[in-house]
Amino acid sequence: MSRRVTSAAFLLLKFIRREVFVMTLKMTPQQFQKVQVLICRLCCNYDDSYCIALDDGEPCHCIQEISECSIYCNYFKNAVLPADRKLYAEIVKNNS
Repeated sequence: MSRRVTSAAFLLLKFIRREVFVMTLKMTPQQFQKVQVLICRLCCNYDDSYCIALDDGEPCHCIQEISECSIYCNYFKNAVLPADRKLYAEIVKNNS
C-alpha cells in the first residue's frame, strides 16, 4: 500500500474514532418539544421528516426528530442547537 493511501486511511480512522466517542446530551420532554421546532425551522438537512445527510439512495428518517430523550445528531448539536442560546445552555447545564 502506498504511503499516501496509508496516511489517508489513518486520518479516516482517526476521524471515525472521534465521532464514536461523542457524548449524547439528555433532554427533558419540554426541551424535546423545543428541539422539534428547531429541527423543522433551522436544520438544512431536514426534509419532511427525512434527513438528507443520511440519505444514501433510500430515504432515512431524521434521527433527532424521533429520539425523545437524547440528542444524537452531531450536526444538530453543533450547528442548529446553538441558534437557541437559552435552550442550548439549559441542555448543556443539565448534562454537566
